[in-house]
Amino acid sequence: MNGKGHEYDDIINLPHHKSDRHHPMPMSKRAAQFAPFAALSGYGEELEELTRLTERRRALSDAEERELNDKLNLLRAKIDAQPVISATYFVPDPRKEGGKYITKTGSVRRLDLNARRLIFTDAYEVPIDALSALEGEIFPKTEEEQP
Repeated sequence: MNGKGHEYDDIINLPHHKSDRHHPMPMSKRAAQFAPFAALSGYGEELEELTRLTERRRALSDAEERELNDKLNLLRAKIDAQPVISATYFVPDPRKEGGKYITKTGSVRRLDLNARRLIFTDAYEVPIDALSALEGEIFPKTEEEQP
């Protein structure tokens, strides 16, 4: 201080400078420059991947395999009616051991035994070798399902 006032009194009331060459930075990008620095880039994603759960594929018993084959044969016989079924199948995880079971419900358009695929009317395909269960009104009820 010089004793008569503050040392910045000469510039304190001047208007804020605005560049003619550079546009002002948007507020959304301004906040990003103050974001925390991730010293271990990818660590969060790796940790998330490690904690993601997968299921093991369950092996079908001989009786379950016979039942599934019987249902596939019945489906093949009634395929012209495009029956509505639910197909449960296993999808392996691309990144780690295991996978998950998915159930697709819809009308079946075609049973392609050469490609070993069930093809639904919406073009969705289910690999026959991954099937674990088939359900639908076209299939007879098993003794366990009957009241």
